[in-house]
Amino acid sequence: FSMLELGAIVEPLAFVTREHPGTLSQVELIGCTSEAPVSASGLPLAAGDTVAGLAARIARGARFAAVFVCCDGSVADAERAPLAGLMRTCHRQKIRLCVSGGATTVLAECGLLRDHRAVAHWKSLGAQREIHPQVQFDDVLFVSAGTLTSCAGESAAFDMTMDFLAASLPADAVAGVRAHFMVGWTRSGADRQPGSVRALADSLPPPLAAVLKVTSASI
Repeated sequence: FSMLELGAIVEPLAFVTREHPGTLSQVELIGCTSEAPVSASGLPLAAGDTVAGLAARIARGARFAAVFVCCDGSVADAERAPLAGLMRTCHRQKIRLCVSGGATTVLAECGLLRDHRAVAHWKSLGAQREIHPQVQFDDVLFVSAGTLTSCAGESAAFDMTMDFLAASLPADAVAGVRAHFMVGWTRSGADRQPGSVRALADSLPPPLAAVLKVTSASI
């Protein structure tokens, strides 16, 4: 997983627990296994529980405002079953589930995204559309379907997290979070991913953009 992405999720949530304790009580970091999770940059972190342990707690009645799953582009085979179990448990208990990176693939494999819109990082978008044709993958920053939210990852995770907080905080408190992190505004989930084919096409002359869009849709 990306430390940028994880920080973009954890830091706004942790700030709110300090400044608005009545909204969120705590932020808990969970690992896939009992071993310390290690970021893509090689930095280990301390986790308080495992994915399987969290799923068991939720099944016994533990309630959470949301569960965020932050993964690299691919998920190890040994981690797929525990992640799938957690996702199904959150879905049954109607707990908001926000996923990015390879976690979106696991969510699609569970069948929870069937006939829904979802988001994948633009580098993997074509592959996801081919592997999971029953999911309407898009190249926007993030999209929600019921209690499920999928995100392109990296810095888009901050926009997704702020959208989550905006649903439970007054506007001035949300503005306070942005001010603390020196962010002038947050992007809409409907914004195109920088680097995607359609974002590139928007910068080209209309005839060339039309050719590029038709070609990318046909490959």
